[in-house]
Amino acid sequence: MQWSEHPLVGGSDPYANWYRRHAEEIRRAGGAVQGLGIQYYADARGSAEIGEHRHSPARIMQVLQNLSSTGLRLSLTEFAVNKGERARAADILEDTLRLVFGTPNADSFLIWAIWESAAVPPPASALFDKHAERTVVGERFDALLAGWRTDVEAAAGADGTLEFTGYYGDYRVETPHGVGAFSLVRGQREYTVRANTPVR
Repeated sequence: MQWSEHPLVGGSDPYANWYRRHAEEIRRAGGAVQGLGIQYYADARGSAEIGEHRHSPARIMQVLQNLSSTGLRLSLTEFAVNKGERARAADILEDTLRLVFGTPNADSFLIWAIWESAAVPPPASALFDKHAERTVVGERFDALLAGWRTDVEAAAGADGTLEFTGYYGDYRVETPHGVGAFSLVRGQREYTVRANTPVR
């Protein structure tokens, strides 16, 4: 997503074509590839310092779309902003998290060193400072996740069914008769939930 170059022959490859082709070659040869992991250690410096290699949401989107063309699941396996101020790191986290979250093939995002004392030197993207207080990056992260929650209060139909639109993930269902749970996953539209655990 930044500074992408072909590892064998060199040269800029901003859309990570070398990585996609490598995965496709392995699959054509009969190898098992279930997904593609991506690491993004962002350099927050601007165009004046690093030119075309600056952080670019457009390029991230192009990389994610290119890798999605394989049909494989994608995971951002490591993310950190190594150079830059915290306010800029918060912007880069938001850009990247939104783009990964909005990519249908992507299903995970790991933030490297969420506590600044967990890495040397500490990344600008740490969610907590050395005193375990939330940083501006952590505040932005929490605000994003709060906006991606599904809270529904609704009456079930006479047959006990309920329709809703929500984000993928784990759900807790509370009824007057008890509590149940289920995980909303891609491709499955109907669920049976037994709410028979006592409400606490």
